[in-house]
Amino acid sequence: MMNLKKDFCLIKARRYLGKTIPSFLFLILFFPVCAQNGEMVHLRNLQSDSIKIRKSSIFELHKLGKKAIPFLIQKIQEDEEIILLLNNPLSSTISAGTLKNYSGVLAAYVIELILGRKELAEENYFGNDFILGTNVKNYIYYNGKIVNEKNENIKKTDLMGIRETYEKWWKENKHKPIEELRVEWKVNRKPLTGSKYHWE
Repeated sequence: MMNLKKDFCLIKARRYLGKTIPSFLFLILFFPVCAQNGEMVHLRNLQSDSIKIRKSSIFELHKLGKKAIPFLIQKIQEDEEIILLLNNPLSSTISAGTLKNYSGVLAAYVIELILGRKELAEENYFGNDFILGTNVKNYIYYNGKIVNEKNENIKKTDLMGIRETYEKWWKENKHKPIEELRVEWKVNRKPLTGSKYHWE
């Protein structure tokens, strides 16, 4: 999907510019821009009303790996309420198959997903209302929500503090390879570790 968006972006730019610049220079100048446009589309689609589009964007952002993290961090403060089921399919807290959460929480979850899973199982990923499909191996948290130090659900006013915590973690760790970040994540050296927030 993302490659198609890049190709379309390049075709439009090439038509607009015609033959005014050599092909090799055109690719050098515009391929990074079009690639970033593809990432932006996936970020916007995290808020899509279509569960299929949202799930596809999560899958593509996960494949981008570490490159997607700084873009996702910028989305964490977004406080639009969306119907969002981040629960593990085995969780007993699922009610009527839906759960409301903030779109910024989904961005933070995708960061955790990049760190916690090298790959996502495609089997049974689509065709259901679970955000990562029905394969429980895809899920990194049981209830899929961020709570405060009192184990209370977060409010809109918490989102900026959560974003700042992720930004601080990224500033200190962005130089590390993704393999090292994943090892640290497994031993509980996660973005929210040591803060007043944690995932359940």
